Amino acid sequence: MGAKEFWPLYDWPWNKYHELNADYCGDTLVLSGRGRNTSFRFPGRTPGDLATIFTKALEELKRRQ
Repeated sequence: MGAKEFWPLYDWPWNKYHELNADYCGDTLVLSGRGRNTSFRFPGRTPGDLATIFTKALEELKRRQ
């Protein structure tokens, strides 16, 4: 049994990025989807900054459901 059985949103397109690698390139935090050629750059941001952003986004998502 996997997450797909108990989480109805598992197959959403954005879920392909559920495993991310985090690296720094100079002062830019770079998140890349594990096993994919896609990356997201966050200049001047720290992992803590992104954790705050993601937490707020998840809270908003819960309110909309």
